[in-house]
Amino acid sequence: MKSSPASLLNTPRLSYRKKARFRRLLHAEIVTMIKTSFHPYQYRNTNLYSGKSLD
Repeated sequence: MKSSPASLLNTPRLSYRKKARFRRLLHAEIVTMIKTSFHPYQYRNTNLYSGKSLD
């Protein structure tokens, strides 16, 4: 059964750790999108624009 990323969080097969990691990654992407779309000038000199991974 194919499912969307949001519904994957509700499958019992995923461990709590995987769910938490998925949520953190998703949250980081959302925060990055918000920062770059609403305040691009404030983050010009940060690692968001250096091409490095944020891990």
